[in-house]
Amino acid sequence: MAERKAATTQQEARAEVALRRALDEDQLRVVYQPKVWVATGQVAGVEALLRWEHPERGTVLPDEFIPLAERSRLIVPIGAWVLQEACRQAKIWTTSFPDHPPVPVSVDVSARQFDTDFVGTVARALDRVRLAPELLCLEVTETMMMADVDAAVATLEDLKALGVSVSIDDFGTGYSSLAYLRRLPLDELEIDKSFVDGLGTTTSTPPSSRRWSAWHRPGACRRCRGSRDRKLTGLRPSPTSGAGSASTS
Repeated sequence: MAERKAATTQQEARAEVALRRALDEDQLRVVYQPKVWVATGQVAGVEALLRWEHPERGTVLPDEFIPLAERSRLIVPIGAWVLQEACRQAKIWTTSFPDHPPVPVSVDVSARQFDTDFVGTVARALDRVRLAPELLCLEVTETMMMADVDAAVATLEDLKALGVSVSIDDFGTGYSSLAYLRRLPLDELEIDKSFVDGLGTTTSTPPSSRRWSAWHRPGACRRCRGSRDRKLTGLRPSPTSGAGSASTS
């Protein structure tokens, strides 16, 4: 038992060294997944996704190394790098295609990043490439917000003061209620795919408009991860709400 535990510890230590080297030697890269308006099919923005181009294993998906990054706190410098890279790419798109509408970019945020001077990190990333703050959306999780609601609200308000957007990522996988979310200064509510699977079929029951209106604020957007179904009428706002539903593929 002790030998197995020691072997596991050594394996994790080696993996941490490799991940640290990946950050130092530019083995990490960011790819971008489009977010599409359900009604029109137009691109509403993109989401930054992290990949590790391992010299021996090839492309490693984040599910394999993000838990280690969280445990080792490497997620803080990695997250800062992803944020800077996403801002840099968004600026390139804006400059290269001035005749096209600018494309906002969304970046996932770790709870450990909130423990640092995260607002300062965001401000510096924007300033370094002179990116308009409205082109950056930060995606946080329900769990992060529920751990310390007052602290979360304060940080989100500081981020909003910079001009960036804030989204709850994968809503429906945690335990928060729509009424609770009214306390948070959010711009987007990204609904987990499992929460909307089956909508538009004869056997499904869409979320009631009363539940959605409990959270809704003017200008906010509801987004459905992984959905390509144009029948998600239960998630679309009323004609006067000024918001729309978007999906990520």
